[in-house]
Amino acid sequence: MPNNTTDYVDKDKSAHLVFAGFVAMYDPPRKGVADAVAHLQRGGVQVIMITGDGEETALSIAKSLGLRGASNPNAA
Repeated sequence: MPNNTTDYVDKDKSAHLVFAGFVAMYDPPRKGVADAVAHLQRGGVQVIMITGDGEETALSIAKSLGLRGASNPNAA
């Protein structure tokens, strides 16, 4: 057995693995949120979004909601 664990590959165990497919999840913003965001922004409210999503996902959601600065995250 090698001393460096990053070099260790158990080919006997991996030979029995079978690729079964991909799983994806889509969790869109609730109905009416985009309208509410637009109404608030028209009224002068600075709307911000706080999320634990990755940057690309967060930007995609922000764009779909019409958040100002969504096309340029540094422009808010």
